[in-house]
Amino acid sequence: MCLKAVATRSARWNWDGDFIVHKCIVPSSRPVVGFARGHQYDIDVREFLITSRNEVIRRTLDEKIREFVKDRVIGGWEKFQSRDEGSFDFRANVIKDFVSRRISYEPTQKQDPWQFPDETLAVKNGDCEDRALLIASLMIASGISSYNVRVALGRMKFVDRTGHTLTGDHVWVMYKTEVGRWLVIEPTVSKKDRLKHAPVRSNSNYEPLAGEYVPYFVFNDQHLWQVFHESNRKPCTELKLRKTWSEIDPSFAGRVHKSILEEALSPSVCPADIRRQLIKFDYLGYVDPIDLAPYDPLDHFDNGLIAEGWERVANRLKAFHDEGMTKAGIESFAFAAHAIADFYAHTSFVHFSKSSIPCDP
Repeated sequence: MCLKAVATRSARWNWDGDFIVHKCIVPSSRPVVGFARGHQYDIDVREFLITSRNEVIRRTLDEKIREFVKDRVIGGWEKFQSRDEGSFDFRANVIKDFVSRRISYEPTQKQDPWQFPDETLAVKNGDCEDRALLIASLMIASGISSYNVRVALGRMKFVDRTGHTLTGDHVWVMYKTEVGRWLVIEPTVSKKDRLKHAPVRSNSNYEPLAGEYVPYFVFNDQHLWQVFHESNRKPCTELKLRKTWSEIDPSFAGRVHKSILEEALSPSVCPADIRRQLIKFDYLGYVDPIDLAPYDPLDHFDNGLIAEGWERVANRLKAFHDEGMTKAGIESFAFAAHAIADFYAHTSFVHFSKSSIPCDP
């Protein structure tokens, strides 16, 4: 599964938001401290984005993320703090990777209250909205303009090869890059956090083909916006938020990627010795070592690097040809296969696979 910074179809949704919702009050789904669960209270949804004014978030940036990044990239902390070209995009990726590795994904029960970011840092786990709120808060506190950050409330939709659609509630982060493109920012799931239960009921014949993020509302620490849909362009005056928006677990989005790999590398196609090595090194799961490696967009066809991505694939396959069935050779093959699967799995490309609508370059 690759849930890196994935380019989205900007023409389909207005990620800036179509209409400001002035009544930002939502049910907190949590009781007042010291009272029974029935004593729940209303809360302004923007309060969940704790920013640079919060010392817990500031300490996380100054200490934990500094330690996290200093040994991963040469000049990492200096680049994280700088205002040079590419530094803000770098911060977004570092924060996403930090949450991926330090905050485990834990599915929750219905009507589970949203955690504040400092609560998520304390317990070191959370579901999709908890981790999204933490990512957005850290991004804003790191110096990324909050107008380049949106927490999106909506649904994840997949269409299988027979035309059937599976959907589930989801919360994720949108980030506007330095070149002005909105990207999905989602944390991966580390190996230790792989889920034991499928998040969406489906039969064994389910073959996912296309995935799409469908936003209904987006917000930052300043405003809440409604996102208009073709069937509904009537402005809302308030957010009628459900008790929870957390039914999707990250491996759901990995189904497209995994199904492509399984089909391309099936026993009838892939030589048995290569397939055994891929299974041995765990390269055929929802999450594999490539997802957990230091982020390089060329290995995932992210950020619109299409020509560069295919050049990287060609180089990986040549390395496999030269190295053969060594560990290095198998790794090169796995990286190439992963990248090709990502090319077809990512929303930025799947949306256009059967569409004649021109897309942004």
